[in-house]
Amino acid sequence: PVSISSGASSAQAGGVSIAVGATAGGADGSALSLAGGASDATGGAISMVSGTGAAGGAVSVSAASGVDMGGSVDISSGSASAGVAGFVDISAGASMSEAGGAVLMASGSGATAGGVVSIVGGSSDAMGGSIALSGGTGATESG
Repeated sequence: PVSISSGASSAQAGGVSIAVGATAGGADGSALSLAGGASDATGGAISMVSGTGAAGGAVSVSAASGVDMGGSVDISSGSASAGVAGFVDISAGASMSEAGGAVLMASGSGATAGGVVSIVGGSSDAMGGSIALSGGTGATESG
């Protein structure tokens, strides 16, 4: 295996930065690709985990802004030629003493029209996918 890490410190440990160089002259920028290894059994996973602490570290995934068009963020699971396709799980953390974390899905604002939020069940030759939305239950009040 290949390991890239910075040293530990009692003050502040060093950071690690991986970046692709800038491109000039109107050419497209180069890509940075992270890929797990292929296998005949289970392919290799990619894990991004922030550091623990009194306040846990944040994980941020965002696309850059642009003059003509902003970049897109695509989160999708894998397809299966035989068997069940992968899941996409987006969830907020639980708290043992305070309120649980929130999940926010919002579209962007625009000068001519706001963006659209679409939640769509999958199509099938047999039974289409359903959509289930429910509030949480509580001892004194339900959401």
